[in-house]
Formats: sequence, C-alpha cells, structure tokens
Amino acid sequence: ASSSSSSPLTPPLVGCNFPIVDNLPAEFEDQFKDKVHLTPPSFLSSCPQRSSTLLVMSGGIRTFSQCYSAFRRTLLQPNVFPDIVAHLTWNPTKEADKRSLEAFLNCPGLRYVRISNETEDSLKPVFQKDHGSAYPYPHLRGNYGAIGVVMQFWNMKQAALVWDRWTEWTHYTYQFVSRHRYDSYFYPSQAVDFSTLALAPNLIFKPRGNDWGGVNDKFAVGYPETMRKYLRLYDSIKPIYEQREGFNAELYLMEHLMRNGITTREFQLNICLYRYNGVLDCGDAGANGLSFHSSFPP
Repeated sequence: ASSSSSSPLTPPLVGCNFPIVDNLPAEFEDQFKDKVHLTPPSFLSSCPQRSSTLLVMSGGIRTFSQCYSAFRRTLLQPNVFPDIVAHLTWNPTKEADKRSLEAFLNCPGLRYVRISNETEDSLKPVFQKDHGSAYPYPHLRGNYGAIGVVMQFWNMKQAALVWDRWTEWTHYTYQFVSRHRYDSYFYPSQAVDFSTLALAPNLIFKPRGNDWGGVNDKFAVGYPETMRKYLRLYDSIKPIYEQREGFNAELYLMEHLMRNGITTREFQLNICLYRYNGVLDCGDAGANGLSFHSSFPP
C-alpha cells in the first residue's frame, strides 16, 4: 500500500481505509507495508468522508497502548469512530513507545500521522530561532521544565500542520474537532458524544478542574475554526512571555485563548496521565475525586 497508485489487491475503496504514515520507522515496515500508505494515494480525493468528527492528536506516544481501551470507550465508540490526524514523537529505545506506536498505527479511524523522533535537546535550536530573546525561558517553570512544556506546544502546532495538509489533500470539512494527547487515561469509564455539547463559535469545552491558574490543557473540543486557533499556542509564547511573569502550561493556554477571543465551558471528563512507571497522575483531586497519584489499576 506504499505505492501512490492502487492495485488489484488494494482497490480504491479498500485503500481509502489505510492511513497515510509519514516517516514509518524501518522496524515497522514489514508489519505495516500492506496496511498503510507512505505517500498520499492518487485516489485520495475520491475517497468518501467517513466522519463529521475529527480527533487531532499530539505529543509523545508514551503509554498509548495502556490507555487505548479507555480511549476507545470514551471517545471512539460514542462518536462512531471519528477520523484521526496526528503528530507524534517517540523514543525508539523505549519498549513502551514501541508497543504504543504499534497500537496507534492499528487504531480505527487513523487517517494521517507524521512520526518524529525529535527530542527536547534536538529542538532547542528551533525554539531559540522561533522565540529569540525569550529563549531559554528563564521565567518558565513548569513541573517538567520549561523546554518540555514548550515542546508540548510545538507538538500541538505540528499536529495543526498535519491537519492542514490533510485538508489540502481531501477538502474534508468537520463539524467537531477535538485535541487529545496519547497518555491520557479516562477514568472512570465514560462516554463523550460531542454532538450533545452546546458548542458555539469561539467556544471550547474543556474538562472540569486541573486548571492550575489557567485552563486545563489536556483536552478540548470545539468547532474547526476555533480549534485551529487553539492549536497554535506555540506561536503565542514570545508575546505572552514578554508581558507575563511566571509560567505554567495552563496559564499560557488561558492567555492564548483570551488573545484569540475564545471562551471556555466546562464539562465532566476525568483524565489522568498514565506515566511510564504505571502511576496515574490525576491532578486536581477536588475536581475528579482521585488522589494526585493513584496506583494502577485504580
């Protein structure tokens, strides 16, 4: 399926179900060579749109394989398996990343993913070029270091660029767009149907709690034009930095949304981060009823 043209074994309607994968790692080529396209197929513009909902995923692939069952119950099934476009980073030396990348490439609804092995160290020259005098962000003091948080914002922008490219190829339009990260574990079992949310222009729905002085940055859903602005937080780092003391990701997201005229509304969606060590980091216990660090399974 890596060819840009169809064959008797891969007729267009079947090939439409195969995701496009940029930078498929060599160690996965044999396993996925007949299940993915390495370049956009010539018939892509003729493929019927399958869903009116799009998930835009970004960040490190990390523990996606452990989170998948809850992801499927909470988002995929209630929204009738939406389209997924994604940018992800992975560490080829970590077994968890390998398992999670394999699981993600098999994820139903995956349409286009760009895989990167960029690291915080390899991206430092990019951040310095993009942000100039703000680098190395002496006022930015996130829990995992400023560079790690900036990399999160960079990943969101890369996912937005993947979505842009997907739109150029297909001209698909979506009713609902959600941003999601790979290591989010939804607990307890929930079902979120985006069509039940009272969305409006320049409004996002975000989970209740875990705001830390700003806006919860783990998940958001809105109309496409709103989410395109949401995903460009990386471009706001320097102007926000020049006007604010102190930093966390949630604070910068709040400021970015305010600058773009976007308001927020809360709904109940309990999200923990599934760490490499098997611990669920559930954040604000007052919002979701879980302790800050819950052993897994909870």
